[in-house]
Amino acid sequence: MRIKIIGFAVLTVLSLASFSPEADPVPYDEEGIIARLATMNNEVIKARYDVAVKSYLKTYTVRGRRGAERMLGKQLLYFPMFEDYLEEAGLPKDLKYLAVVESALEPRALSHAGAVGLWQFMAPTGRFYGLRVDSQVDERCDPRASTKAAVKYLKDLYAQFGNWELAIAAYNSGSGRVIRAVKRGRSTDYWEIRNYLPKETANYVPGYIAANYLSTFAEAHGLDPELPPLDLQLTQAFKIYSGISFETIAKLTGLSLETIELLNPSFRKSVIPASENGFDLFLPRRVGPLLNKWLNSQLPDADKFASISSNPIHIELPKEDMNAPYNKSIYYTHHGESLEDLSVLFKCGIAQLKAWNKIKNGTLDYCQPIIVYHTDDVIIHQDREGGPNVNELTNIDLPNQLGESNLSYRFSREVANIKKDEFILYKVQKPESLFEIAMKIEGVTFFDLLIWNQLDRNFILRPGRTIKVKKQVQE
Repeated sequence: MRIKIIGFAVLTVLSLASFSPEADPVPYDEEGIIARLATMNNEVIKARYDVAVKSYLKTYTVRGRRGAERMLGKQLLYFPMFEDYLEEAGLPKDLKYLAVVESALEPRALSHAGAVGLWQFMAPTGRFYGLRVDSQVDERCDPRASTKAAVKYLKDLYAQFGNWELAIAAYNSGSGRVIRAVKRGRSTDYWEIRNYLPKETANYVPGYIAANYLSTFAEAHGLDPELPPLDLQLTQAFKIYSGISFETIAKLTGLSLETIELLNPSFRKSVIPASENGFDLFLPRRVGPLLNKWLNSQLPDADKFASISSNPIHIELPKEDMNAPYNKSIYYTHHGESLEDLSVLFKCGIAQLKAWNKIKNGTLDYCQPIIVYHTDDVIIHQDREGGPNVNELTNIDLPNQLGESNLSYRFSREVANIKKDEFILYKVQKPESLFEIAMKIEGVTFFDLLIWNQLDRNFILRPGRTIKVKKQVQE
């Protein structure tokens, strides 16, 4: 298992490699930043602007933009999970930004002090909060296990200090240092006792403010999140009880070792040890049928294991491309459909739908085009015959970093409640598509014809068929 060392500077705990200086930095808009900070609504800390916040924001928005974009993309993998665990514990969801300051969302981050993982646990603290840390498994690197532990730790710190600013400072430096600073400063106001805290801790809350700002206003600085490969987004968990190596899993599934390691960072020797309780193995969902077939074929004897392992099942796909095995579809929404509905329908997360489509809020319009990346087990109505190419129907900024694949789409049928006398009939004279008809008639769109005639997008017109067209738009 490879560990990434995080460099600690005076005002930053960001990865020095990830946030290297840009060749042509953009200007730093201090006035605009101050104005936007004033509008931020954080449940944990009231935003303010000072030299420390400025240093963080310059790193994010000027000096290390590429690293910031990579980190923003990783939020898609981790923030939904953070929010679920925080909400379950009754803690503010805004605490998720702490992991940005701690590790830049790198599960294997290692500080010079020896803290590890997304939440930067020292080994004794991690064990105290239930994490396994030994020669085989380091759950400080496990995104889910470490987040559960971090939530418990934060809850304890808040119970101790009754103040989120002090609790966050204690998360960084330990309760003892914060207690001593409170005594020396004769105050429980973080900003009044900062000078009595270690330098790193004194700038920790400003770092949190900057991380919150970046996540909220990245677009204002022209920062475009670099979304992770789809193999890291669309995953499935498998319970493993018998010992198995990543090498064997790679042979069984056709996945690269790198992909398996990225999804399972807590196994130190690239081996899942045997366990009565089992370990969760996370893999791209596209290989689920293969692995399930193999798991179901297993018998509790070593000879059976060896014979299967020596005859691996392969996926005939290029290993270096973690986007290629996915379909890209465009789905047009029904009335009343929500992102929650679509996430269930397409077996993906709400955050993924938002990221793929650059949706800012949770409200969908009728007939809104929604880009969906999916495996073959997700059935979306495919229209391969006749009609326009999807690029002729809609102008969508497709996220290139997710890779190009089979482009298809579906139009959702909606019954049009329009009076009959508002229509005239158009008779199809020759083989032509609805799109071609719409192009002939000013003010009519392809989607209008579908709705007025209660047709699905795959409907094939035949000569002699009559099509309803609203009178006021007929030439």
